[in-house]
Amino acid sequence: MRSLVVAFALAACSSSPDKPAQVEPPSAPPAARVEIASLISDDAVGVMRATGADAPIVSFLTSLQQGSAPACWTSLVGKIQAAYQIELPARTSYFVFEGDLPRPEVERCVVEAMARAVPTTVRTEGELAVFDAGQLGTTYAGWRAHAVVAGSRDQVMAALAGPKETTRWRPRLAALPAGVPIAAWRQDALLSLLFGVETSSYVFVIDKLAKPSFDARIIATYKTPADAAIAARRIKQGETHTAAAPPPALVEAFQRFQVAQDGPVVTIGFGLATFGGMSLDELQAWIANLPTSR
Repeated sequence: MRSLVVAFALAACSSSPDKPAQVEPPSAPPAARVEIASLISDDAVGVMRATGADAPIVSFLTSLQQGSAPACWTSLVGKIQAAYQIELPARTSYFVFEGDLPRPEVERCVVEAMARAVPTTVRTEGELAVFDAGQLGTTYAGWRAHAVVAGSRDQVMAALAGPKETTRWRPRLAALPAGVPIAAWRQDALLSLLFGVETSSYVFVIDKLAKPSFDARIIATYKTPADAAIAARRIKQGETHTAAAPPPALVEAFQRFQVAQDGPVVTIGFGLATFGGMSLDELQAWIANLPTSR
């Protein structure tokens, strides 16, 4: 987990001075790009996409800066087109960042930006850059055109190896709504365990984020419309099917969800006010004890 902090620093810390626009000759081919789906490991179980500024760990690292963040940090946070967290079994992850992330500038700025909070050194291992951050761990990074892959050495090498089976992940990435701060595709059993009806998958979306307030929704896909109808009814009634009974305030929160069914799909809308009367600590403690597999 600690090494993942440095991984997000890769995307947040670089700078690349603006250059005058250059006109390519008519015969010049377009700049090479890499398909994000080809950088997702075959054993991945979920993916989250966020804007650079809204990626949770980027916000956290910004808060670590002692005083104002260096100019290189601020510059490239705004240049990150998308930050992806690729979830693997056993609750581990690696990251893919899209944007103007030139390697020399990334390396320089990681060292500069983290100097006071987390002193970091950089070395090269084959085609990878290796960021050593002492007690926070080591992060490996590899570049492919406009994308940077960051994580453990094995994770990065596997992601860069290609070619991979991309047909599964193309529609899953396409299912993530555009223009939102954060969206995640997941296939774990959280909703199935909560309401006792098996989901095929679900998408979690934060439509508006103005901390501490937020507007969010879950778009859950069930195997049949009949299953979806049962789930929708249980959600509206706050009828959970977990081994540990949820706190009463959480049951009341479920009953305040905005629930709509369309065939096998159930959309659940909620926000900060939905959980009024329940402390964050209480909610986190109960969720932490839930299993995530069937």
